[in-house]
Amino acid sequence: KTDVSGYLPLTSNTQTGAYQFALTDANQIKVTENCGSACTVTLPAYATVAFGNDVCLVLWALPGSSTVTLAPAAGVTLTLVPTGSTGNRTLTAPANAWICSYGTNLWEVGGPGVT
Repeated sequence: KTDVSGYLPLTSNTQTGAYQFALTDANQIKVTENCGSACTVTLPAYATVAFGNDVCLVLWALPGSSTVTLAPAAGVTLTLVPTGSTGNRTLTAPANAWICSYGTNLWEVGGPGVT
């Protein structure tokens, strides 16, 4: 449901440590990481969490947070836009990542502060 401006408001799911994306995070939830030390957020395989195609996730690393690693589970391909490189991605705070699926276990990620 959009707000009065026509935009879909994002609700927050704040985390302070290791986290694995859940189905409830899809298309409407932003996961905010505020780690005191480096932490990892896992993008699970379809067999674990059945994200459909055309699903997007938002991950924020808040100012003052340490480095957040976005790690694809075994069998998941995570491609950095625009370089095309695959594998773990790093969010150096402040940063935000838009993570979108384009097929089963196929995801693209991009955003300011993401390498």
